Amino acid sequence: MQSELSKSVQYLKSIGPKRAESFSKIGINTIQDLLYYFPSKYLDRTNILSSIRIVQYVVDGYVGEVTILGKVVDTETHYYNKKQIFKVRMKDATGFFECVWFQGAKFFKDLFHEGDYFAVSAKPVITKYGHLQFAHPDFDRLVEAESKEFLNTGKIIPFYRLPKQLKETNIGDFSLRRIISSAVELYSGKIEETLPKNILNEHALSGLNDTIHSLHSPNNFDELSKARHRMKFEEIFYFECMVALRKKLFATKSVGLSFKTKSAPLKQFLSSLPFELTASQLKVLSEIRKDLESSSPMNRLLQGDVGSGKTIVALISIIIAVTNGYQCAFMAPTEILADQHFKRISKMLEPLGFKTEILIGGQKKSERDVILANIASGKINLVIGTHALIEENVKFKSLGMVVIDEQHRFGVLQRSQLSKKGTIPNVLVMTATPIPRTLSMTLYGDLDVSTIDEMPKNRKPIKTILRGENKLPAIFDFVKKKASEGYQSFIVYPLVEESEKLELKAAVKHFEELQNEHLKELRVALIHGRMKWQEKENIMNE
Repeated sequence: MQSELSKSVQYLKSIGPKRAESFSKIGINTIQDLLYYFPSKYLDRTNILSSIRIVQYVVDGYVGEVTILGKVVDTETHYYNKKQIFKVRMKDATGFFECVWFQGAKFFKDLFHEGDYFAVSAKPVITKYGHLQFAHPDFDRLVEAESKEFLNTGKIIPFYRLPKQLKETNIGDFSLRRIISSAVELYSGKIEETLPKNILNEHALSGLNDTIHSLHSPNNFDELSKARHRMKFEEIFYFECMVALRKKLFATKSVGLSFKTKSAPLKQFLSSLPFELTASQLKVLSEIRKDLESSSPMNRLLQGDVGSGKTIVALISIIIAVTNGYQCAFMAPTEILADQHFKRISKMLEPLGFKTEILIGGQKKSERDVILANIASGKINLVIGTHALIEENVKFKSLGMVVIDEQHRFGVLQRSQLSKKGTIPNVLVMTATPIPRTLSMTLYGDLDVSTIDEMPKNRKPIKTILRGENKLPAIFDFVKKKASEGYQSFIVYPLVEESEKLELKAAVKHFEELQNEHLKELRVALIHGRMKWQEKENIMNE
């Protein structure tokens, strides 16, 4: 049975060699791969209403979300308060309705054309002109035959992600649904079970064949929920098996590096600090010192709020490693953060005679080659960088300590790749994200956990204030006032540029508004991950 599932998808109806190449580009090569290409969302036929029924619902006071099927009659774009508004007029068998977007007009203009059929989901309103309207709705394109089919059945309809590679071979939503549906009917009963029988019985889980069928063609949402639960259970089950195995293998490996944790450089560093370590920092350092003194490699997660002093704890660990004759690697999630760490840490370690260097992707080749050579020869005691540190050409002479900042940004494999650059080095990973104990045991079961749970003395409390968008003028006034007092501000946007996620503001567009309107009296700069390193460096220096 399993051999049938390993056959190429090209032998399925409506695919063939050319389309099989397109499927291969998105990681679907075999029939089993196709069966595991699950829907991204579902359309519930039982919630599809006519326009006349929806109008009555709104009149009666209904404020929930509804789904309606309609055909595009026409589209229009107009301006209101300098903003482009895009409107689509549609109709079903009982009347007309309209969809409207207040952002992203250019994007949607290319999606809606006269005669197209769509399933639209949103909260309905009746405008002052008496029109049934949906603002910023979710929508899915249908073909005409499919729209009629949806109206005449009580099924839950799956919708699949449709990458451009499939579109290039004329595979649309409808044809992809038919291809997968055919494969499910033919092969979903031939999949080999992946969970032990006692686990299935103990947790009342459905079998894999029934689960696959239900995910692609559920009879109801209760059945779909059970199928999803089964797949989530399987994923976390094998993840936990992997974590437990990794921890066991790590503990039974050959002897790690045992360090002496007292030295003159460490004493000098501690006495130079302009503050006292908190009781919580001292407690965590005691745990780390025990790890470093033992013959087993340290593999520890350090969590603590921003400003709680995690970096100082990491620096003390680094000093211990260097004074024992080993090199250290400090890995940060972004080039900007790596650069900030480098500037601060190198200044703090310079009096000890430590050589610190930064390694990031945006450096010139000549500069990078010198740094790589110095790492390999052991001239550099501490190298700070990003993902560049796990590249194959980065060779350490004697790596003894690995520090990874913002643990949630790096996976187990990335941690492992960096750790392999030394003879079982000690590993300290840090996060400012508060992780509940049960969750940390689940996700980071291969790590021992330490927590810094108090802030340094005399630190001003951080105020977090929530304001609605109608308060933006007052917020901009506050920013300008603080700028006049010599302070800086930063504004974070969730997107770089506009996309279909219209509820999110984009940095590029709003930077221009800030620069030319709201904060035109100030020097405003834009920085994001797509920019070249030198551009980002210049802005940060300014």
